[in-house]
Order: sequence, then C-alpha cells, then structure tokens
Amino acid sequence: MSNTLCKCGCGHPCKSNYLIGHHWKAKREKNMEPPNPSGLCQCGCGRTTPVAAYTSRGIGWVKDQHVRFLYGHHCGPPIPPPNPSGLCQCGCGQPAPIATLSNRRTGALSGHPMRFIHNHHTRKSGAQYVIEDRGYKTPCWIWQLYKDEHGYGKITVDGVGYAAHRHFYTQAKGEIPADYQVDHLCFVPSCVNPDHLEAVTAIENQRRRRFVALSEDKIPTIKLLRSWGIAHGKIAALFDVKATTICAVCQGLNWKGIE
Repeated sequence: MSNTLCKCGCGHPCKSNYLIGHHWKAKREKNMEPPNPSGLCQCGCGRTTPVAAYTSRGIGWVKDQHVRFLYGHHCGPPIPPPNPSGLCQCGCGQPAPIATLSNRRTGALSGHPMRFIHNHHTRKSGAQYVIEDRGYKTPCWIWQLYKDEHGYGKITVDGVGYAAHRHFYTQAKGEIPADYQVDHLCFVPSCVNPDHLEAVTAIENQRRRRFVALSEDKIPTIKLLRSWGIAHGKIAALFDVKATTICAVCQGLNWKGIE
C-alpha cells in the first residue's frame, strides 16, 4: 500500500489508516466540542484567538477550531468593563477614550471606555473648587474641573453627568422643582456656592440674564429721569445699556410693576 496521511489529522504519512495509537486521538477529537465557538478571547479583551494546529484534550484544543485564549490572556478571570458610564472618573464630565488593548494591570478592556482621560487620574483627589472674591456679597466657589462652552461646571456622580451648580444646590437645599432653573445671583457661571444659587422659573431666569446690567433698585431712577424729559440715549449712557433697553423699561415692557 502506498504511503498516505494519518486520518487522525496529525499530517504524518503512514501505510495504513492511522499511525500506531493515533486512532484513539481521532476518536477523542470526534467527541470533543469546539472550545470557543465565538472565536473571541475568553478573557474579555474582544480580540480574535488563533486556530489550533492540532487536537489536545489536556489543554482543550481541537484542530482547526479557535482556541480559548490569546497567549498569556488565560491568567485570572475575565476583565469587567472598567467604566460603564463612559465618562472620565475624575469628575470632569468629559468622555473617556476607548481602549485599543486590554491591560489587566491598569484595568483597561479593549473596545471599552478607559477610567480616565490621559493624566486626569492625578486630578481625582484634587480640589473641585477654590474660594475667590468675585465682587458679590460673599466669596464664590469657582469650579476647577471640566466646564462647558458657557463656563458652567460639569460633574459625574455614580456614572451620571450633572451640571455642577445644580448638584451643589440639590445637596444643600434639596430637590429642584420641576421646570425650574438654578440661577447664579453672583452672575458667575462657574460658581457652585449654594448661597449664590436660587431656583427660579425659566422666564425669570431669562429676564435676569437679559437685563443683567440693570437691577430692581435702578428702575425707579430710570423712570424718574425719563419723566423729566431726558432722552433715552442719555439715560442709557448713564447705566451703560442700550437706548432700546431704557425705552422698554419706560414703556413697561420690562421690569413690570416697578414705579
């Protein structure tokens, strides 16, 4: 009989169907289940494992089937996602980068958000705010971590992002009424001092923001000057606002009910 390859799949030539003892190997391989049907490393890194070149019951390989682990990835249990929220855990509120490789030492898992933005782990124990005098009755608490484009601080609590001033207001004064906004009495967006915060309706908050250069105590003076016949433009120059703002005040369109 001419030389053929052993039918166990080892690839060695033989003069019969099997080399001596290799029929048991073929029988074992036939009865073994594929160890890794998904083809992904079972450490949880998400990478594809190589295909086994031969069958080994001792290490759980089946020829031409994906092995269970990448080299060195079998040590320890699967790595859990380190940052389910996807936000940097320093509290800055920014999205954390996605890990390209798994690293058991740092807890990184390929394809999942990392715990921190680069170098933000050094800010985890740093001060969230500093106390500064910004011209209000009492000093402001100026937020030191991440701020949005409008200057408002952002904070992450239990994986959920919040506006920092709303979080500090809730902690100090309780829940914010539905459809209410938290206004800065000091007009400093990055301030989180609860004494400088007040829950108001959206309309009231818009009115305060639009006419921030004026205040309730100035309205009677403006109306008095106008009653003396002083032009809108001259009154506006005194209060550093536009003439249209003075006109609206005098006509009762803004700051209503103040005589």
